[in-house]
Amino acid sequence: MVDAAMPLAVPAGGECVAMSLLPAGGLRVAMPLPPAGGLRVAMPLSADRTEGVATPLPADERPFDPTPVHTEDLPPTPVRDRNIPADAWVEAPEALLRAGDDIGNPPIAYKRRLGRWLLWRAGPARGADARYVAVDSADLARHCAFRLFPDGSGSGTGPSGRRHDRFREWKQDLHDD
Repeated sequence: MVDAAMPLAVPAGGECVAMSLLPAGGLRVAMPLPPAGGLRVAMPLSADRTEGVATPLPADERPFDPTPVHTEDLPPTPVRDRNIPADAWVEAPEALLRAGDDIGNPPIAYKRRLGRWLLWRAGPARGADARYVAVDSADLARHCAFRLFPDGSGSGTGPSGRRHDRFREWKQDLHDD
Protein backbone atom coordinates (compact mmCIF):
# COMPACT_ATOMS: atom_id res chain seq x y z
CA MET A 1 0.00 0.00 0.00
CA VAL A 2 1.38 3.39 -1.00
CA ASP A 3 0.56 6.50 1.00
CA ALA A 4 -0.91 9.14 -1.34
CA ALA A 5 1.27 11.84 0.26
CA MET A 6 4.50 9.83 -0.10
CA PRO A 7 6.69 10.59 -3.15
CA LEU A 8 7.59 7.54 -5.18
CA ALA A 9 11.06 6.85 -6.54
CA VAL A 10 12.79 4.09 -8.44
CA PRO A 11 16.51 3.30 -8.82
CA ALA A 12 18.39 4.16 -12.02
CA GLY A 13 17.13 2.10 -14.94
CA GLY A 14 14.05 1.01 -13.00
CA GLU A 15 10.58 0.58 -14.42
CA CYS A 16 7.28 1.96 -13.21
CA VAL A 17 6.88 0.27 -9.84
CA ALA A 18 3.90 1.91 -8.17
CA MET A 19 1.09 4.37 -8.60
CA SER A 20 -1.32 6.05 -6.23
CA LEU A 21 -4.20 8.48 -6.38
CA LEU A 22 -3.58 11.93 -4.94
CA PRO A 23 -6.23 13.51 -2.71
CA ALA A 24 -6.96 16.17 -5.39
CA GLY A 25 -7.81 13.45 -7.91
CA GLY A 26 -4.46 13.36 -9.73
CA LEU A 27 -2.37 10.26 -10.24
CA ARG A 28 1.23 9.79 -9.12
CA VAL A 29 3.29 7.28 -11.09
CA ALA A 30 6.92 6.27 -10.72
CA MET A 31 8.53 6.84 -14.11
CA PRO A 32 11.74 5.48 -15.67
CA LEU A 33 14.80 7.58 -14.93
CA PRO A 34 16.85 9.84 -17.17
CA PRO A 35 20.29 8.68 -18.37
CA ALA A 36 22.01 10.67 -15.59
CA GLY A 37 20.77 8.11 -13.04
CA GLY A 38 20.00 8.70 -9.37
CA LEU A 39 16.48 8.81 -8.00
CA ARG A 40 13.62 10.68 -9.60
CA VAL A 41 10.51 11.61 -7.68
CA ALA A 42 7.49 10.59 -9.69
CA MET A 43 5.80 13.35 -11.68
CA PRO A 44 2.04 13.95 -11.47
CA LEU A 45 -0.29 13.09 -14.32
CA SER A 46 -3.69 14.62 -14.84
CA ALA A 47 -6.61 12.24 -14.39
CA ASP A 48 -9.63 12.22 -16.67
CA ARG A 49 -12.33 11.13 -14.22
CA THR A 50 -14.98 10.69 -16.91
CA GLU A 51 -12.89 8.13 -18.77
CA GLY A 52 -10.94 6.89 -15.75
CA VAL A 53 -7.69 7.23 -17.74
CA ALA A 54 -4.54 9.03 -16.65
CA THR A 55 -3.15 11.33 -19.33
CA PRO A 56 0.21 13.14 -19.40
CA LEU A 57 0.26 16.75 -18.30
CA PRO A 58 0.23 19.26 -21.16
CA ALA A 59 3.78 20.14 -22.23
CA ASP A 60 3.54 23.69 -20.91
CA GLU A 61 2.63 22.37 -17.43
CA ARG A 62 5.42 19.79 -17.09
CA PRO A 63 8.24 20.66 -14.69
CA PHE A 64 11.69 21.47 -16.08
CA ASP A 65 14.39 18.93 -15.18
CA PRO A 66 17.83 20.60 -15.00
CA THR A 67 19.71 17.26 -15.06
CA PRO A 68 22.57 17.64 -17.59
CA VAL A 69 22.02 15.62 -20.76
CA HIS A 70 24.29 14.89 -23.75
CA THR A 71 23.24 14.80 -27.39
CA GLU A 72 23.23 11.01 -27.60
CA ASP A 73 20.89 10.87 -24.57
CA LEU A 74 18.15 13.10 -26.00
CA PRO A 75 15.18 10.78 -26.59
CA PRO A 76 13.66 10.17 -30.03
CA THR A 77 10.09 10.80 -28.88
CA PRO A 78 8.51 13.45 -26.63
CA VAL A 79 9.19 13.20 -22.90
CA ARG A 80 5.80 12.97 -21.16
CA ASP A 81 6.72 13.53 -17.49
CA ARG A 82 9.04 16.55 -17.66
CA ASN A 83 10.63 19.15 -19.93
CA ILE A 84 14.34 19.11 -20.77
CA PRO A 85 15.54 22.73 -20.82
CA ALA A 86 18.02 23.86 -23.47
CA ASP A 87 20.49 24.97 -20.80
CA ALA A 88 20.61 21.39 -19.47
CA TRP A 89 21.88 20.15 -22.85
CA VAL A 90 25.65 20.03 -22.40
CA GLU A 91 26.43 20.58 -26.10
CA ALA A 92 23.71 23.22 -26.74
CA PRO A 93 24.73 25.70 -29.44
CA GLU A 94 24.50 29.40 -28.63
CA ALA A 95 21.86 29.92 -31.35
CA LEU A 96 19.51 27.59 -29.44
CA LEU A 97 20.20 29.20 -26.07
CA ARG A 98 19.33 32.62 -27.56
CA ALA A 99 16.19 31.45 -29.44
CA GLY A 100 13.84 33.34 -27.13
CA ASP A 101 15.83 36.54 -26.69
CA ASP A 102 13.57 38.60 -28.96
CA ILE A 103 10.26 37.11 -27.73
CA GLY A 104 10.45 37.71 -23.99
CA ASN A 105 12.98 35.00 -23.01
CA PRO A 106 10.54 32.11 -22.53
CA PRO A 107 11.92 28.75 -21.40
CA ILE A 108 13.31 26.61 -24.23
CA ALA A 109 12.23 22.96 -24.05
CA TYR A 110 13.30 19.84 -25.96
CA LYS A 111 10.47 18.27 -27.94
CA ARG A 112 11.76 15.28 -29.96
CA ARG A 113 14.03 14.02 -32.74
CA LEU A 114 12.90 14.37 -36.34
CA GLY A 115 15.35 12.18 -38.23
CA ARG A 116 18.74 13.62 -37.33
CA TRP A 117 17.21 16.94 -36.22
CA LEU A 118 16.69 17.82 -32.53
CA LEU A 119 13.51 19.86 -32.14
CA TRP A 120 13.23 22.51 -29.39
CA ARG A 121 10.60 25.18 -28.65
CA ALA A 122 10.97 28.57 -26.98
CA GLY A 123 7.56 29.59 -25.67
CA PRO A 124 4.13 27.96 -25.68
CA ALA A 125 2.67 25.85 -28.48
CA ARG A 126 -0.10 28.36 -29.24
CA GLY A 127 -1.56 31.72 -28.35
CA ALA A 128 1.72 33.58 -27.85
CA ASP A 129 5.06 34.35 -29.46
CA ALA A 130 7.18 31.22 -29.83
CA ARG A 131 10.01 29.79 -31.90
CA TYR A 132 10.85 26.22 -32.87
CA VAL A 133 14.52 25.53 -33.44
CA ALA A 134 15.81 22.36 -35.10
CA VAL A 135 19.49 21.55 -34.51
CA ASP A 136 21.29 19.05 -36.74
CA SER A 137 22.60 16.35 -34.38
CA ALA A 138 25.44 15.57 -36.83
CA ASP A 139 26.52 19.24 -37.11
CA LEU A 140 25.47 21.28 -34.06
CA ALA A 141 26.37 24.55 -35.82
CA ARG A 142 23.60 23.87 -38.39
CA HIS A 143 20.10 24.88 -37.34
CA CYS A 144 16.74 26.03 -38.74
CA ALA A 145 13.99 28.02 -37.06
CA PHE A 146 10.25 28.49 -37.37
CA ARG A 147 8.62 31.51 -35.70
CA LEU A 148 5.04 31.26 -34.39
CA PHE A 149 2.94 34.36 -33.75
CA PRO A 150 0.08 34.76 -31.24
CA ASP A 151 -2.54 34.63 -34.04
CA GLY A 152 -1.32 31.16 -35.09
CA SER A 153 0.51 32.29 -38.22
CA GLY A 154 4.20 31.59 -38.63
CA SER A 155 7.19 31.43 -40.92
CA GLY A 156 10.57 29.80 -41.10
CA THR A 157 13.26 28.43 -43.35
CA GLY A 158 13.93 24.71 -43.56
CA PRO A 159 17.22 22.90 -44.29
CA SER A 160 16.41 23.01 -48.02
CA GLY A 161 16.61 26.81 -47.88
CA ARG A 162 12.89 27.09 -48.75
CA ARG A 163 10.72 29.45 -46.73
CA HIS A 164 7.58 27.95 -45.13
CA ASP A 165 4.47 29.63 -43.74
CA ARG A 166 3.05 26.39 -42.32
CA PHE A 167 4.69 24.55 -39.44
CA ARG A 168 3.79 21.14 -40.88
CA GLU A 169 5.60 21.94 -44.14
CA TRP A 170 8.64 23.18 -42.22
CA LYS A 171 8.76 19.89 -40.26
CA GLN A 172 8.40 17.93 -43.50
CA ASP A 173 11.43 19.81 -44.85
CA LEU A 174 13.37 18.53 -41.80
CA HIS A 175 12.24 14.96 -42.52
CA ASP A 176 13.20 15.23 -46.18
CA ASP A 177 16.74 16.50 -45.47
